[in-house]
Amino acid sequence: MGGAFREFLSHQTNLTNLDLSSNNLFGVFPTWLFINNSKLKLLYLLNNSLSGSLQFPHFTNLSLENLDVSNNNFHGQIKDLGYIDLSNNNFSGELPRKLISDCKSLDKLVLSNNNLEGDIIPEDMNLPRLRWMKLNNNRFGGTINEALRKSFRLFYLDISNNNVTGQLPWWIGNFFYLDTLSVSQNKLNGQIPKEICAVGHYYLDLSRNNFSGTIPSCSNSCQFFYMQLHNNLIGEIPDSLSNCSRLQTLDLRDNHISGSIPLWIGKLSSLIVLLLGGNNIHGTIPKQLCKLRSINILDLSRNNLYGEIPKCFNNISFGMKTLMDFEYAYYVYHGNDGYYLERYNVLEEVEFLAKNQYLSYVGFGFI
Repeated sequence: MGGAFREFLSHQTNLTNLDLSSNNLFGVFPTWLFINNSKLKLLYLLNNSLSGSLQFPHFTNLSLENLDVSNNNFHGQIKDLGYIDLSNNNFSGELPRKLISDCKSLDKLVLSNNNLEGDIIPEDMNLPRLRWMKLNNNRFGGTINEALRKSFRLFYLDISNNNVTGQLPWWIGNFFYLDTLSVSQNKLNGQIPKEICAVGHYYLDLSRNNFSGTIPSCSNSCQFFYMQLHNNLIGEIPDSLSNCSRLQTLDLRDNHISGSIPLWIGKLSSLIVLLLGGNNIHGTIPKQLCKLRSINILDLSRNNLYGEIPKCFNNISFGMKTLMDFEYAYYVYHGNDGYYLERYNVLEEVEFLAKNQYLSYVGFGFI
């Protein structure tokens, strides 16, 4: 950071918010910023080339609440804050006990794409104000234990692509605000609890685990936009899914699902992706599928279907959607100052089989 610019920032004694994101900055963490800027509450340094240890000054009169240093090369300790985003760095080791037990004001914790390990939910975790927890793409193990229940305000939980074992606890249904639940690519087993119907009202991804049993029958109102369940599930596609009128992605591939394709499938008029490949589904292909005017990807391969392909398929524009057609919805987030709107877009990737080749399609989803 240039000398003149550093000199300027060092003497801004009333500075409260500082955003230096995406400025090609390099070097170490600017501890000197806090010497005179004791009122600094928000510091964004994301998308730079900073490296070294993430060290804070030893004096205690810091006001810092929000820190985002994602997409750098930091490692080191973590301070007690309200907002922490350390994703896409090279942090390793276990979650610091001070972070998961003493950060009572922590609202958002994002540690994605690092090399962290240890228990994903330590037994002494105590984060009662946590609303957003994103620990995906690390090396965490352990189970989803009772300590998570203290974070009952969670509305976003992503622990995908780790080594988490055990079962998905029934009490996950008590998380009233939980709109997004992603636990894919772990080693979870057992049956999917029926209480799952009460959560994940927008985004539910339980795929690539070892879940068994049947798909829960959700008799209450269904608000899912995205549902991905390919595991070792059996039974038929439950009729309760016919109530999921907002569903845009339904991925049930590579299970052991039997029965026929239900005729009510045509009621899901918002469907963009329907993946039923790799099951034991039998019977004919119903012409009701032609009512899915928004369908972009349809995979019925590797089943026991017979008969003709409905001629009305000629009227469906498969593969003609743009990336923006995968942009789902706004979140309503209850912050400290009341309700406000935030929009979260990510590239959603779905795999499907075509001409004996596994292909993938990337489009926008919401997170």
